[in-house]
Amino acid sequence: MFNSISPYLVTMLLTFRLLVLSGVAITQTVAINTPTGRVHDYKGLYVMIYPTWVPQTAAFENALSKPFIDGATVIMQWAVIEPRPGVFDFSSMDRWISSVVTKRKKISLGVMAGMWTPEWLYDSDHQVAKNVFVYNRSPQGTPNCTRLALPSPWHQSYIREYNQMMREVAKHLHQLQIPDMGPDAAYEALRIIKVAGINNTTEELRLYANMYPRGDPGPCHQSDAPPIWAAAGFTPTKVVVAWTEIASNLAAVFPGKVLSVDIIQVNAFPPVDDSGRVYRPEPRSNDLLTTRIVEAGISRFSGRFAVQWNALSNLPPNSAVVDAGARGAIEAWQMNEFLGSNGSGCIYGGRRSACRSPQDFQVVLNNGINAGGQFIEIWAQNVDEFASAFQHAHERLVQRAPSSPGRDSNSQPTD
Repeated sequence: MFNSISPYLVTMLLTFRLLVLSGVAITQTVAINTPTGRVHDYKGLYVMIYPTWVPQTAAFENALSKPFIDGATVIMQWAVIEPRPGVFDFSSMDRWISSVVTKRKKISLGVMAGMWTPEWLYDSDHQVAKNVFVYNRSPQGTPNCTRLALPSPWHQSYIREYNQMMREVAKHLHQLQIPDMGPDAAYEALRIIKVAGINNTTEELRLYANMYPRGDPGPCHQSDAPPIWAAAGFTPTKVVVAWTEIASNLAAVFPGKVLSVDIIQVNAFPPVDDSGRVYRPEPRSNDLLTTRIVEAGISRFSGRFAVQWNALSNLPPNSAVVDAGARGAIEAWQMNEFLGSNGSGCIYGGRRSACRSPQDFQVVLNNGINAGGQFIEIWAQNVDEFASAFQHAHERLVQRAPSSPGRDSNSQPTD
C-alpha cells in the first residue's frame, strides 16, 4: 500500500499507528515539539571527560585552561545520577560542571543509559525488561566474556523515568550555585545536550546487534543478539517512537540548546523488521534504523539538531554525518581514540598509530571542519603536543579565519 508514498511518510504513518495502539497521547507529543527558544553559540573544540571512569586529572584541567579549547563534553551515567528511584546524586557532575563554568567555557552534557541503566528499573514496580548478552569484545575496560545487560528502551516505564531524570538534571543546572559566578551560570554555559537514552556502553546511538548464529570466534560463546531482541519485542518503529519521545522531552526542558546524537553508521541496531522477523543485512550497509532516527531529528528539530560520529581520522570522514548535514543537520565530530589513554592518532596503510607529524594531526581536524563540522570533541592527552593544530582548528570553527595554504585540503598524509 506504500508503493507511491515517500519513506518519510511511511515512517510517520507507522509511528502514528504505534502511538495510537500504545495509548500515547498524540496531542502531548505535538505540544512538546514546538519551538523552544534561540539556539546559543555552540561552535568550537570540546575536551572530553567521563567523570565516573576518569579521575579529575591534571590533563583535563590543563586542556580546559587553554584559550583554544572552547568547552568540555561531560558524559554521566544514569545509575550514578539516580541510584534509587527519585533520589538524585549530582555531586560528580557538579564538580566537572563547576570546573568548566569557572573557566568560562561551554558545556556539552549527556547522560548514558544502556548498561548504565539503574538496576531498580528492572524491579516489579517498573517492569522494564532486562536483556542479557554475553559480550566477547571488552566494553570500556571490562573483562572479556562479560554479561551485558540492556533494557528495552521502548518500554513506557523506561521512557517516563529517563525523561523525568533529565527534567531533574535541567532543574538542578538552573539551581546550581557556583562560587563567584552569577545565577543560572551552569545552565547558561550549557550549549549541547546529547540524546543518549538509547545506547550500549557509550553515549552512541545503538543497541547490541552482533549476529552469531553458529560458532563463535571469541574467547566465550557470544550471544546471537537479533533473536534475543526479537523475543523482547524489538521493532524499528518502537525504537523510533521511543527516541522521538526522549528527544522531544529534551527539546522542551532544554530550550535554546542543541540536541546532538552520536551515531554508528553500520551494525548499530539488530536486523529485525517491524514484523519481528530477523533478516541478514547487506555487508557494510548503512543502518536503516539509524537513518530513520536521523531523519526524524532533522524534521522535528530543525536548526538545533546535530549528528556526530566518534572516530574522526586522517581518512575521509563518515558519509552519514556529511549526508545529514546536506539535509539540514548540524555536523559534529569526535576525534578518534586510536591510542587509548594517549588519545588520537592517524591511519597509515590501514594501521593505526601515532600521527607522524603535527601536520598529519592537523589533517584529522581539517577533515572534520572541511566536511562541514561545527564542533569537534577532542582528547586532553593531545593538547600540549599538538597545540598549534588545535589553535588553528579553533580559529576556523569559532573565528572563521581564512584557511592556511596547503594544509586545509582533504588530501591525506602520505604513507
